[in-house]
Formats: sequence, structure tokens, C-alpha cells
Amino acid sequence: MNKASKKQIRILHVVGGMNRGGAETWLMHVLRHIDRDRFRFDFLVHTDKPCAYDDEIRDLGSKIIPCLVPSQPWRYAVNFTRILKEYGPYDAVHSHVHHYSGFVLWLAERAGIPIRISHSHSDTSQYDSKAGIIRKVYLRITERLVGQYATNGVACSDKAAAALFGPEWKKNGRQRILYCGVDLRPFSETVVSAQVRRELGIPIDAYVVGHVGRFSEVKNHVFLLDIVRCMVEHDPNVRCLLVGDGPLRQEIEEKVN
Repeated sequence: MNKASKKQIRILHVVGGMNRGGAETWLMHVLRHIDRDRFRFDFLVHTDKPCAYDDEIRDLGSKIIPCLVPSQPWRYAVNFTRILKEYGPYDAVHSHVHHYSGFVLWLAERAGIPIRISHSHSDTSQYDSKAGIIRKVYLRITERLVGQYATNGVACSDKAAAALFGPEWKKNGRQRILYCGVDLRPFSETVVSAQVRRELGIPIDAYVVGHVGRFSEVKNHVFLLDIVRCMVEHDPNVRCLLVGDGPLRQEIEEKVN
């Protein structure tokens, strides 16, 4: 069978938005390196605001498709079903929105999508353990939906798998760990550290602690800053460099100050 005669496999990825997060950056690595004649990625996002990777995604032949108001399930369901009809047919829906994936994949099953993948990128167990009664009900319902309507489950670690699929996930043959491999070639480029330190106002002899991640509770910036505070007490020449953005940014900046 020649290349031209092979059926293109069409996959709809469901993400909050294609900004420079860990899962999103990993998806971009995959998109850049797959055979795009054999595989077609589109991205359903929960925002109508421009995101960092949108232009590159379109340049690579994929679509950015907003599906708004996930907090209003019935409106979201109508939009989601319309999108599948308008932009499909899709062979698979691959959902990256953690517990909300249960609702997404239920809708995908109703629309006849044969392959439905739930992907856990974070260990949210500590955050979920503090949930109020309403959120706990939401977590139980969505976990049950994931278990029932995901044909496959993948996670970036054991703890991330347990956070979404439950502590007995290894007994389920449909769930597995998928390590997020990335293209390491950019890290082989020569970097003049002295120049970077000058640009960031960091003394040449300072000991730098770096953290890359969105400013949200699961990334644990508060604990990191407690550690850095202890380090600074022992060595005032320590610097902390936090890279990212998110809902807790202002709170973390205040704690830094």
C-alpha cells in the first residue's frame, strides 16, 4: 500500500488553551514530528483568546476550534456536538482536561467517536482532598464517567494516574503510563550563562534556583518559596527564578515580596 492510499487518522485534542504549558508544549513536539499526511491533529480549546502556539498550529495544517463555557455543561454539550459534526469526522478524541475529560468523553461516545482517550498530566490528589462537598460530588461523577467512557487512559506518572483513574488503575488493562518525550535538540545549543545573567539582573556568582510551571496550587510554589527563604538565610547570594503565569501569580508575587 503506498503512502497516498493510506487513510488519514484524524484526532481531536481537547485542551484549555494552547499556551506554553507542559502538556501543550509536549503536544507541539508531537505535532511537529508526526507524519502529518498520516495523522491530522485539531485542537478544541476552552478559550477564544489567542494563545502562544495558535499560529504555529495553523501553519502546520491543524485547526484551533473554540468550545466555550465548560462551566455550563448543556451549552458546552451543544457546542461540542456541533463542532464534531462541522469539523469531523474524527477517529479519536484525546482529552487533556483532567476530571472534565469524563464529560468530554461521554459526549464523544454519544457522537460515535470510537477511540476516546483520557490523559492525566498532574497529580491533583492533595488539591482534590481539600475539595468542598460540591466539588467532591463533581470529582466522583467525572471519575465514574472517565472509567466508563474512556477507551484508553494515559498518564505522565504513577501519581498522576492514581489522581484521575484511582489507586487500582494498574489492574485496568486500558490504562498505562506514557512518558512525555520531547525534542532535546534545542538544549544542545550553546548558551552564554554570563549574558543571560546580565539580562536578568542576576549576579555572576549567585546560586540560582529555577522553576518552570504555571502559577497554580498543584505546582506548589508556596512550598518552593519556603525552601528558598531558608536557603537565603544561610546564603544571601541565592536567587530564585520563577518562569510562568497563571491564576496565583499575584499571590505568589506578594509572597516573594
